[in-house]
Amino acid sequence: MTNDKITNDLVERIKKRPDLVISRLPKNTKDRFLEMCNDDDFCDDRGMLLKYLIDFHDGILVGSNEKLIENVELLNKKVFHIEERLNKKQEPKPITRLDGSMKR
Repeated sequence: MTNDKITNDLVERIKKRPDLVISRLPKNTKDRFLEMCNDDDFCDDRGMLLKYLIDFHDGILVGSNEKLIENVELLNKKVFHIEERLNKKQEPKPITRLDGSMKR
């Protein structure tokens, strides 16, 4: 085999199976990553765990939580105003009789 043939074979293998290699990763970070990866949520799928962590970092999950919190606060304000109206004592309007007297 020539060097060009070996090089081409290696390039083809790399293209078919791209791997992510991180050389400078603290041991405790690596251990935590592998621990999270082995949970039932990810079933040892490191790619999906990495995607989840990046999505969370980029605010996809955080943004949704912020919208949810805003909606809950809006609902709380509406409920407060409704309760406030219900708790106010509504005085009955005086009724004017035909003889001109008022009834409360």
